[in-house]
Amino acid sequence: MRGRALLVGVVAGLAIVAVTGGTLFALGYIPVYALNTAFGVYDNPTMHDRLTAAFIGPVPADWVVHGTEFESGEEYTAFVHVLKPLPTLVLVLVTTGVGLGARRLVPASLAQRGTAFTAAALTAAATVAVLAASLGYDSEAEDIVAFPAWRFGLAGFLAVGIVGAFAFGFVASWPARLRVPAQYAGATLGLIVAAGMLLFSLGVPFGPRTGDDRGRQEWRDVADTADWASGTAAAVIPLALGAEAEFRSVPFITPLGIYTGEYRYWPGFGRYIERHPQARLTGYADAGGLPWKIGLAFGAALVLALWVLATVLAVRRLGAPRASDGLRTGALVGGFGAGLLLAFVWLGSATFPAFLGGLNATWGVAWPAALQAAVELVVLTALAGLVYAALRPTPARD
Repeated sequence: MRGRALLVGVVAGLAIVAVTGGTLFALGYIPVYALNTAFGVYDNPTMHDRLTAAFIGPVPADWVVHGTEFESGEEYTAFVHVLKPLPTLVLVLVTTGVGLGARRLVPASLAQRGTAFTAAALTAAATVAVLAASLGYDSEAEDIVAFPAWRFGLAGFLAVGIVGAFAFGFVASWPARLRVPAQYAGATLGLIVAAGMLLFSLGVPFGPRTGDDRGRQEWRDVADTADWASGTAAAVIPLALGAEAEFRSVPFITPLGIYTGEYRYWPGFGRYIERHPQARLTGYADAGGLPWKIGLAFGAALVLALWVLATVLAVRRLGAPRASDGLRTGALVGGFGAGLLLAFVWLGSATFPAFLGGLNATWGVAWPAALQAAVELVVLTALAGLVYAALRPTPARD
């Protein structure tokens, strides 16, 4: 039976890459500018460009660009890291569908589903790594673009592994004391990340704007803004917990101007981040008026409330005769949430090279702030579980 689970996992891993790439390859032919940009298919793409966008685009890992600056003639090496929401969404949906199908072919045991899930994640990661090593190319500007195999393999393993752990039923086969906190943590983080990406992608182009309204192209700019959305989503929880975000833009590279060198959208916020590339939520609140401050405060309170609610629901589901039982369950909710948060910070924080003066536009969370937020999240949920169990003790149910 272990051999069958292994075979199912290998086939599932290959199917995830093939179906995701094939779907994106087909969608890339839709003649709509915003969709083409969102899928990474730009002006006059070659077949190689389409294959790269379809099979490499969904995996958020570093592109390495080696080239020569046009003005100075100096050689440079730059890194581009971007999680493109629509291709990644397709990867998530395909992984979920394949995982749900595969779990029907594998017995509901920890060993069997663990084997299938691990084999699928490793197979998908190895396939992505091989494709990344094969798809480096010389552009017309004679810049050499490389996709480091180990980076794409690791990113592919994390992306497929995190979603697949739930979709393949691996988490569902855990003991209840681990399964329930993991499920609530995953659902809470997924909801916050999805909401953060959607609100940023739509909120920037349709928000406050400088200049007149002639030539408005919000829907065209949504696709470009979306490249920065994952970095914003990665910063939502750290900001709510009092940690710093890193929103560093440089001339011609900013989601608030869409590569124009001007703050076309949210000009007050743009001027603030120009002076303060790293700041806490209280600092960003100073960039706007009272409605802006109220909105940020409400958003932060809502994020914290969602984690408290997830903890309370997990404690109620498992039961907590003693306060220490609530403390344990809450700490597990926060622990799983912290692990998922750190993984998403690595996958979602964006880096765009400026190619001039060695500057980069970075959008997301630095590791010290991410670690601070992870610790604070565990403390928050542990205390929530402790207090709830102390006030409402319930018999153990699982």
